Amino acid sequence: MDRAYILWAVMVAYISLAIISKLHFDQLPPPKPCPLLYALAFTFSMFLGYHFAGRKVPAWVFVIPVLGIALLVGPLGFLPAVSFLGAVVWLKKNPEWFTGRTELMWKILVVSALLLPLPVALMGAIPLLDPATRYSLLKLPYLASAYLLVFALSYKPDSRILILGLLIALVSTFRSSALLLLAAYVLRKGKVEGRVLGVALFLLLIIFLVRHVINVMTYGIWRFSLFEELLYRIGFTYSVYERLFELGMPIGRLELLPSINPRLLVGSFFGKAREYTYTIFGQPVYDFGIFGLLESFFLGFALGRAVKNPVTGVSSLSILLVSVESGLDAFKVPAIFALAILSEVSRECGGRS
Repeated sequence: MDRAYILWAVMVAYISLAIISKLHFDQLPPPKPCPLLYALAFTFSMFLGYHFAGRKVPAWVFVIPVLGIALLVGPLGFLPAVSFLGAVVWLKKNPEWFTGRTELMWKILVVSALLLPLPVALMGAIPLLDPATRYSLLKLPYLASAYLLVFALSYKPDSRILILGLLIALVSTFRSSALLLLAAYVLRKGKVEGRVLGVALFLLLIIFLVRHVINVMTYGIWRFSLFEELLYRIGFTYSVYERLFELGMPIGRLELLPSINPRLLVGSFFGKAREYTYTIFGQPVYDFGIFGLLESFFLGFALGRAVKNPVTGVSSLSILLVSVESGLDAFKVPAIFALAILSEVSRECGGRS
Protein backbone atom coordinates (compact mmCIF):
# COMPACT_ATOMS: atom_id res chain seq x y z
CA MET A 1 0.00 0.00 0.00
CA ASP A 2 1.13 3.54 -0.74
CA ARG A 3 2.40 4.94 2.57
CA ALA A 4 0.92 8.35 1.79
CA TYR A 5 -2.52 6.86 2.44
CA ILE A 6 -1.54 6.85 6.12
CA LEU A 7 -1.77 10.65 5.99
CA TRP A 8 -5.32 10.68 4.63
CA ALA A 9 -6.35 8.07 7.23
CA VAL A 10 -4.81 10.12 10.06
CA MET A 11 -6.50 13.33 8.85
CA VAL A 12 -9.93 11.67 8.71
CA ALA A 13 -9.35 9.96 12.08
CA TYR A 14 -8.29 13.28 13.62
CA ILE A 15 -11.43 15.03 12.38
CA SER A 16 -13.56 12.17 13.74
CA LEU A 17 -11.85 12.25 17.16
CA ALA A 18 -12.22 16.04 17.27
CA ILE A 19 -15.97 15.76 16.73
CA ILE A 20 -16.21 13.06 19.43
CA SER A 21 -14.17 15.22 21.82
CA LYS A 22 -16.33 18.29 21.23
CA LEU A 23 -19.48 16.27 21.84
CA HIS A 24 -18.04 14.59 24.94
CA PHE A 25 -16.53 17.51 26.86
CA ASP A 26 -18.92 20.19 28.11
CA GLN A 27 -16.00 22.65 28.23
CA LEU A 28 -15.80 22.62 24.41
CA PRO A 29 -18.31 24.20 22.02
CA PRO A 30 -20.27 21.83 19.76
CA PRO A 31 -18.85 21.15 16.26
CA LYS A 32 -19.78 23.57 13.50
CA PRO A 33 -20.76 22.33 10.01
CA CYS A 34 -18.88 24.80 7.79
CA PRO A 35 -15.40 24.24 9.33
CA LEU A 36 -16.09 20.49 9.16
CA LEU A 37 -16.88 20.68 5.46
CA TYR A 38 -13.75 22.76 4.88
CA ALA A 39 -11.57 20.24 6.75
CA LEU A 40 -12.96 17.38 4.67
CA ALA A 41 -12.54 19.38 1.44
CA PHE A 42 -8.97 20.23 2.49
CA THR A 43 -8.20 16.53 2.98
CA PHE A 44 -9.69 15.63 -0.41
CA SER A 45 -7.86 18.50 -2.13
CA MET A 46 -4.50 17.30 -0.76
CA PHE A 47 -5.38 13.75 -1.83
CA LEU A 48 -6.22 15.06 -5.31
CA GLY A 49 -2.97 17.03 -5.54
CA TYR A 50 -1.00 13.94 -4.58
CA HIS A 51 -2.54 11.97 -7.43
CA PHE A 52 -1.81 14.77 -9.92
CA ALA A 53 1.89 14.64 -9.02
CA GLY A 54 2.64 12.46 -12.02
CA ARG A 55 2.18 15.47 -14.31
CA LYS A 56 5.47 16.78 -15.66
CA VAL A 57 6.44 19.99 -13.86
CA PRO A 58 9.97 21.45 -13.71
CA ALA A 59 11.69 21.53 -10.32
CA TRP A 60 11.99 25.32 -10.36
CA VAL A 61 8.20 25.62 -9.87
CA PHE A 62 8.69 24.49 -6.27
CA VAL A 63 11.23 27.29 -5.76
CA ILE A 64 8.43 29.89 -5.91
CA PRO A 65 6.76 28.98 -2.57
CA VAL A 66 10.13 28.43 -0.89
CA LEU A 67 11.37 31.91 -1.78
CA GLY A 68 7.94 33.53 -1.47
CA ILE A 69 7.43 32.40 2.13
CA ALA A 70 11.07 33.17 2.96
CA LEU A 71 10.54 36.77 1.82
CA LEU A 72 7.42 37.02 3.99
CA VAL A 73 9.32 35.83 7.08
CA GLY A 74 12.33 38.10 6.53
CA PRO A 75 16.04 37.42 7.17
CA LEU A 76 15.36 34.42 9.41
CA GLY A 77 13.60 32.76 6.51
CA PHE A 78 15.34 34.28 3.50
CA LEU A 79 18.93 33.44 4.41
CA PRO A 80 18.32 29.69 4.99
CA ALA A 81 16.18 29.52 1.82
CA VAL A 82 18.84 31.14 -0.35
CA SER A 83 21.53 28.92 1.20
CA PHE A 84 19.46 25.82 0.50
CA LEU A 85 18.74 26.80 -3.11
CA GLY A 86 22.40 27.69 -3.64
CA ALA A 87 23.41 24.24 -2.37
CA VAL A 88 20.87 22.59 -4.70
CA VAL A 89 22.22 24.48 -7.71
CA TRP A 90 25.76 23.48 -6.78
CA LEU A 91 24.66 19.85 -6.38
CA LYS A 92 23.11 19.83 -9.83
CA LYS A 93 26.36 21.06 -11.33
CA ASN A 94 28.59 18.79 -9.25
CA PRO A 95 26.66 15.54 -8.65
CA GLU A 96 29.89 13.52 -8.58
CA TRP A 97 31.00 15.31 -5.39
CA PHE A 98 28.69 13.15 -3.26
CA THR A 99 30.04 9.90 -4.68
CA GLY A 100 31.58 8.06 -1.75
CA ARG A 101 30.79 10.90 0.65
CA THR A 102 27.16 10.19 1.58
CA GLU A 103 28.09 8.33 4.78
CA LEU A 104 30.35 11.20 5.86
CA MET A 105 27.61 13.73 5.14
CA TRP A 106 25.13 11.65 7.17
CA LYS A 107 27.49 11.59 10.15
CA ILE A 108 28.05 15.35 9.93
CA LEU A 109 24.27 15.87 9.82
CA VAL A 110 23.71 13.67 12.88
CA VAL A 111 26.49 15.28 14.93
CA SER A 112 25.27 18.78 13.99
CA ALA A 113 21.72 17.89 15.00
CA LEU A 114 22.82 16.44 18.35
CA LEU A 115 25.04 19.44 19.16
CA LEU A 116 22.59 22.11 18.02
CA PRO A 117 20.66 22.41 21.33
CA LEU A 118 23.84 22.36 23.42
CA PRO A 119 24.54 26.15 23.44
CA VAL A 120 21.04 27.11 24.63
CA ALA A 121 21.08 24.23 27.14
CA LEU A 122 24.34 25.59 28.58
CA MET A 123 22.63 28.99 28.82
CA GLY A 124 20.05 27.35 31.06
CA ALA A 125 17.29 26.98 28.46
CA ILE A 126 16.24 23.44 29.38
CA PRO A 127 12.44 23.14 29.04
CA LEU A 128 12.35 19.99 31.18
CA LEU A 129 13.70 22.03 34.12
CA ASP A 130 12.28 25.43 33.13
CA PRO A 131 9.02 24.96 31.15
CA ALA A 132 8.80 28.68 30.36
CA THR A 133 11.74 28.38 27.94
CA ARG A 134 9.71 26.15 25.59
CA TYR A 135 7.56 29.18 24.77
CA SER A 136 10.52 31.41 23.83
CA LEU A 137 12.70 31.56 20.75
CA LEU A 138 15.23 29.48 22.70
CA LYS A 139 13.11 26.47 21.69
CA LEU A 140 14.20 26.81 18.05
CA PRO A 141 17.49 24.85 18.35
CA TYR A 142 15.57 21.93 19.89
CA LEU A 143 13.06 21.97 17.05
CA ALA A 144 15.75 22.35 14.38
CA SER A 145 17.62 19.43 15.91
CA ALA A 146 14.52 17.23 15.61
CA TYR A 147 14.00 18.09 11.94
CA LEU A 148 17.65 17.43 11.07
CA LEU A 149 17.43 14.06 12.80
CA VAL A 150 14.25 13.28 10.86
CA PHE A 151 16.14 13.77 7.62
CA ALA A 152 19.00 11.64 8.97
CA LEU A 153 16.59 8.85 9.97
CA SER A 154 14.90 9.10 6.58
CA TYR A 155 18.26 8.37 4.96
CA LYS A 156 19.35 5.65 7.39
CA PRO A 157 16.99 4.49 10.18
CA ASP A 158 19.55 3.96 12.92
CA SER A 159 17.92 2.97 16.22
CA ARG A 160 20.66 4.70 18.24
CA ILE A 161 19.88 8.01 16.56
CA LEU A 162 16.17 7.48 17.21
CA ILE A 163 16.76 6.95 20.94
CA LEU A 164 19.11 9.95 21.20
CA GLY A 165 16.55 12.07 19.35
CA LEU A 166 13.79 10.96 21.72
CA LEU A 167 15.98 11.86 24.70
CA ILE A 168 16.43 15.36 23.24
CA ALA A 169 12.65 15.51 22.76
CA LEU A 170 12.28 14.57 26.44
CA VAL A 171 14.60 17.40 27.49
CA SER A 172 12.70 19.81 25.23
CA THR A 173 9.28 18.37 26.32
CA PHE A 174 8.04 18.62 22.72
CA ARG A 175 5.70 15.72 22.06
CA SER A 176 5.49 16.63 18.38
CA SER A 177 9.26 16.22 18.00
CA ALA A 178 9.09 12.75 19.52
CA LEU A 179 6.23 11.72 17.24
CA LEU A 180 8.05 13.18 14.23
CA LEU A 181 11.19 11.15 14.94
CA LEU A 182 9.29 7.93 15.57
CA ALA A 183 7.21 8.39 12.41
CA ALA A 184 10.34 8.90 10.26
CA TYR A 185 12.03 5.85 11.75
CA VAL A 186 9.03 3.53 11.36
CA LEU A 187 8.17 4.75 7.85
CA ARG A 188 11.75 4.30 6.63
CA LYS A 189 12.54 1.10 8.51
CA GLY A 190 9.33 -0.70 7.73
CA LYS A 191 9.76 -3.72 9.98
CA VAL A 192 10.87 -2.49 13.41
CA GLU A 193 12.57 -4.72 15.98
CA GLY A 194 10.38 -5.34 19.02
CA ARG A 195 13.09 -4.24 21.47
CA VAL A 196 13.68 -0.94 19.69
CA LEU A 197 9.95 -0.26 19.37
CA GLY A 198 9.47 -1.06 23.06
CA VAL A 199 12.18 1.37 24.18
CA ALA A 200 10.89 4.06 21.80
CA LEU A 201 7.29 3.71 23.00
CA PHE A 202 8.45 3.75 26.62
CA LEU A 203 10.31 7.04 26.04
CA LEU A 204 7.31 8.40 24.17
CA LEU A 205 5.08 7.57 27.14
CA ILE A 206 7.55 9.29 29.50
CA ILE A 207 7.52 12.41 27.31
CA PHE A 208 3.72 12.50 27.33
CA LEU A 209 3.66 11.98 31.11
CA VAL A 210 6.19 14.78 31.61
CA ARG A 211 4.04 17.17 29.56
CA HIS A 212 1.00 16.09 31.56
CA VAL A 213 2.81 16.91 34.82
CA ILE A 214 3.96 20.26 33.38
CA ASN A 215 0.36 21.08 32.44
CA VAL A 216 -0.77 20.30 35.98
CA MET A 217 2.03 22.46 37.43
CA THR A 218 1.37 25.30 34.97
CA TYR A 219 -2.42 25.46 35.15
CA GLY A 220 -2.95 24.41 38.74
CA ILE A 221 -5.89 22.05 39.13
CA TRP A 222 -6.10 19.84 36.03
CA ARG A 223 -9.30 17.84 35.89
CA PHE A 224 -8.28 15.31 33.22
CA SER A 225 -6.28 12.09 33.26
CA LEU A 226 -3.50 11.63 30.71
CA PHE A 227 -5.76 9.93 28.15
CA GLU A 228 -8.64 12.35 28.72
CA GLU A 229 -6.16 15.17 28.23
CA LEU A 230 -5.14 13.78 24.83
CA LEU A 231 -8.77 13.56 23.66
CA TYR A 232 -9.55 16.99 25.10
CA ARG A 233 -6.51 18.48 23.38
CA ILE A 234 -7.71 17.19 20.01
CA GLY A 235 -11.09 18.81 20.49
CA PHE A 236 -9.60 22.02 21.85
CA THR A 237 -7.11 22.32 18.97
CA TYR A 238 -9.91 21.69 16.50
CA SER A 239 -11.92 24.44 18.21
CA VAL A 240 -8.96 26.77 17.66
CA TYR A 241 -9.11 25.86 13.96
CA GLU A 242 -12.85 26.65 13.92
CA ARG A 243 -12.07 30.11 15.29
CA LEU A 244 -9.40 30.62 12.61
CA PHE A 245 -11.99 29.55 10.05
CA GLU A 246 -14.33 32.30 11.25
CA LEU A 247 -11.55 34.91 11.18
CA GLY A 248 -10.03 33.87 7.85
CA MET A 249 -13.02 33.30 5.63
CA PRO A 250 -13.67 34.20 2.90
CA ILE A 251 -10.31 35.40 1.50
CA GLY A 252 -7.85 35.17 4.38
CA ARG A 253 -5.59 37.56 6.27
CA LEU A 254 -2.06 36.25 5.58
CA GLU A 255 -0.61 36.65 9.08
CA LEU A 256 0.44 33.15 10.18
CA LEU A 257 2.93 32.28 7.41
CA PRO A 258 4.91 35.52 7.85
CA SER A 259 5.04 34.99 11.63
CA ILE A 260 8.12 33.59 13.38
CA ASN A 261 5.89 32.32 16.17
CA PRO A 262 2.40 31.69 14.71
CA ARG A 263 1.27 29.67 17.74
CA LEU A 264 1.78 32.68 20.00
CA LEU A 265 -0.07 34.85 17.47
CA VAL A 266 -2.98 32.41 17.46
CA GLY A 267 -3.00 32.46 21.27
CA SER A 268 -3.37 36.23 21.15
CA PHE A 269 -6.60 35.82 19.17
CA PHE A 270 -8.02 34.24 22.33
CA GLY A 271 -6.58 36.92 24.59
CA LYS A 272 -3.88 34.58 25.88
CA ALA A 273 -0.11 35.16 26.06
CA ARG A 274 0.59 31.51 25.30
CA GLU A 275 0.98 29.26 22.27
CA TYR A 276 -1.98 27.51 20.66
CA THR A 277 -1.74 24.73 18.10
CA TYR A 278 -4.32 24.97 15.31
CA THR A 279 -4.38 21.79 13.13
CA ILE A 280 -3.23 21.36 9.54
CA PHE A 281 -6.34 23.22 8.37
CA GLY A 282 -5.83 26.33 10.50
CA GLN A 283 -3.02 28.17 8.74
CA PRO A 284 -4.40 27.75 5.18
CA VAL A 285 -7.92 28.88 6.08
CA TYR A 286 -6.75 31.84 8.17
CA ASP A 287 -4.12 33.01 5.68
CA PHE A 288 -5.99 32.32 2.43
CA GLY A 289 -9.62 31.63 3.28
CA ILE A 290 -11.31 29.48 0.66
CA PHE A 291 -8.10 29.64 -1.39
CA GLY A 292 -6.41 27.62 1.34
CA LEU A 293 -7.79 24.61 -0.52
CA LEU A 294 -5.29 25.46 -3.28
CA GLU A 295 -2.50 25.35 -0.71
CA SER A 296 -3.61 21.84 0.28
CA PHE A 297 -3.63 20.79 -3.38
CA PHE A 298 -0.09 22.05 -3.95
CA LEU A 299 1.13 20.46 -0.70
CA GLY A 300 -0.31 17.16 -1.89
CA PHE A 301 1.34 17.68 -5.26
CA ALA A 302 4.70 18.38 -3.58
CA LEU A 303 4.31 15.29 -1.40
CA GLY A 304 3.62 13.25 -4.51
CA ARG A 305 6.89 14.44 -6.05
CA ALA A 306 8.84 13.99 -2.79
CA VAL A 307 7.84 10.33 -2.38
CA LYS A 308 9.57 9.46 -5.64
CA ASN A 309 12.71 9.42 -3.50
CA PRO A 310 12.45 7.37 -0.27
CA VAL A 311 14.51 9.81 1.80
CA THR A 312 12.60 12.97 0.87
CA GLY A 313 9.32 11.06 0.82
CA VAL A 314 9.64 9.81 4.39
CA SER A 315 10.75 13.25 5.61
CA SER A 316 7.85 15.00 3.87
CA LEU A 317 5.25 12.49 5.01
CA SER A 318 6.53 12.61 8.61
CA ILE A 319 6.29 16.42 8.72
CA LEU A 320 2.74 16.39 7.35
CA LEU A 321 1.64 13.66 9.75
CA VAL A 322 2.76 15.68 12.77
CA SER A 323 1.26 18.84 11.25
CA VAL A 324 -2.22 17.31 11.34
CA GLU A 325 -2.43 18.34 15.00
CA SER A 326 0.27 20.96 15.43
CA GLY A 327 -0.44 22.95 12.26
CA LEU A 328 1.55 24.33 9.33
CA ASP A 329 3.96 27.24 9.59
CA ALA A 330 6.71 29.16 7.81
CA PHE A 331 9.14 26.28 8.30
CA LYS A 332 7.00 23.27 7.49
CA VAL A 333 5.37 24.55 4.30
CA PRO A 334 8.65 25.55 2.59
CA ALA A 335 10.21 22.30 3.88
CA ILE A 336 7.61 20.23 1.98
CA PHE A 337 8.38 22.08 -1.26
CA ALA A 338 12.13 21.98 -0.59
CA LEU A 339 11.94 18.20 -0.19
CA ALA A 340 10.13 18.00 -3.53
CA ILE A 341 13.01 19.97 -5.07
CA LEU A 342 15.56 17.61 -3.54
CA SER A 343 13.64 14.62 -4.87
CA GLU A 344 13.63 16.05 -8.39
CA VAL A 345 17.31 16.99 -8.28
CA SER A 346 18.35 13.61 -6.86
CA ARG A 347 16.58 11.85 -9.70
CA GLU A 348 18.18 14.13 -12.28
CA CYS A 349 21.59 13.53 -10.76
CA GLY A 350 21.02 9.81 -10.38
CA GLY A 351 21.44 10.10 -6.57
CA ARG A 352 20.96 7.07 -4.38
CA SER A 353 17.95 6.81 -2.09
